[in-house]
Amino acid sequence: MKYSLFAILLLVLVISCKPSGPKEVTSEPEIITSTDSSAITPKVDSLNINPETNETAMQQDPPSTDNAAPPSEELKEAPVKICDPSFKSLAVPKKNLHIIYVSGFKASEFKCWSQLEENGAKVCGENSCVIYYVDVADVKVNSTGPDYIDVNTLMRNGVARFEFKSNYWELKGANIWKRKGKDYGYYNSSQY
Repeated sequence: MKYSLFAILLLVLVISCKPSGPKEVTSEPEIITSTDSSAITPKVDSLNINPETNETAMQQDPPSTDNAAPPSEELKEAPVKICDPSFKSLAVPKKNLHIIYVSGFKASEFKCWSQLEENGAKVCGENSCVIYYVDVADVKVNSTGPDYIDVNTLMRNGVARFEFKSNYWELKGANIWKRKGKDYGYYNSSQY
């Protein structure tokens, strides 16, 4: 009889207690029993909680992993770069017209387009100019305008056209040359 009463009381305690989060129990619960069935009370050690952070000792100091093996190289993640283009001037066929090779460009990444804008503003400075960005280093430059690059080359390898006119700039994606390929056709921006 004593054991069934104890089991029922323990079951009621377990069901009625709702945990408020992860807690560290420093020792097993100590159950004190007596011959009197009304005197059965479980006793649980209290948790050490830091009043400044409201964290238990387990949250503050994780268990030591002295015997654990060092993390494998596969688990260590290298920082991911969304876009890291580099720019190289290929030609300046006439004053204020630049042809620039861009490598490491990802057309689907907005940051890459932002970096084209920054590079264009830097190259032009305060002067009106036009910049053709291409993704191939061996571009044949023509001696006649308006583009000074073969139209077929722009259709295959054109990335963008940046233009600065005294008080505003404009960047157009390769859709102006009808370049086929994912993400080259949608980008157009301007700033006045």
